[in-house]
Amino acid sequence: MTHEQFVDYIGVYEGFGCKAAVDRDQEGMFFVWNDRELHRMYPISADRFHDAWIAWEYGFKRSDLGELSFLGMKKTQLS
Repeated sequence: MTHEQFVDYIGVYEGFGCKAAVDRDQEGMFFVWNDRELHRMYPISADRFHDAWIAWEYGFKRSDLGELSFLGMKKTQLS
């Protein structure tokens, strides 16, 4: 996965009373869950990621209208 591919995923996803802020830094890709927990992740395909520390996978989905979702939550804003 290139940086350009990941840039589209960067942003804030909200739903179900929860929030995930997806971003990237010098160490790699991550998301911050509910402004508290940082989860580092690495790509296993173009839209699937694996947690760096625990046995969890995360996926991004794009609707027919082109809207992104992560963990079932819609992208609400850019990071």
